[in-house]
Amino acid sequence: RSRIRSTRLGSLIDDFERDLQRAGPARWIRFNLRAVIHFAVWLERTGRSVELFDEATLDAFQRHRSQCRCPDVSRNRVPWVLACIRRFFRYLRERDCLPKAQNTAPSPPVIVEKFLRWMKAHRGVVDKTLSRYGTLVTDLVTALGDAPETYSARSLRDFVQQRCRNYRPKTAQMVFSAVRMFLRYVALEGLCRPGLEAAL
Repeated sequence: RSRIRSTRLGSLIDDFERDLQRAGPARWIRFNLRAVIHFAVWLERTGRSVELFDEATLDAFQRHRSQCRCPDVSRNRVPWVLACIRRFFRYLRERDCLPKAQNTAPSPPVIVEKFLRWMKAHRGVVDKTLSRYGTLVTDLVTALGDAPETYSARSLRDFVQQRCRNYRPKTAQMVFSAVRMFLRYVALEGLCRPGLEAAL
């Protein structure tokens, strides 16, 4: 711990230790602290910022550990060490010590957003199902374009066949259901060729 130069980082680790003391036995606390302190020293030595922590940073640290010669650190049980570090950063974010993880997922196409609003308003679909449908229909629109009037029965069948090739039956059924419901929506809106909803 004395090798950590940053007063702020050292104080964050002190706070984390106090939090751990309320959650587990002494041996578990020591293991967490050793992992986090090793990571903190490595951060400083490589000139990395604690505020920019992400999975790429963790991957780089894991590569360091594979050839690490730092004194007094554990070199086994890599998954457990990484879990300790993730726990530390989750603790910091929960207490607003670091920026919240940003959601960088792109917005779905406009037609998909309209479809999902229609599903929620007229079908009462729960958020979990909406999320799954949104992902599947976004993939469909990405593959075939956002103009359903250009879709053909063959292109739809090819998409579903390709998508379901390695899926289990339950997941494949979800793909069929999402595509069929989307086709029903665009048919009701007059956005596709007549009868296309019966293509599958």
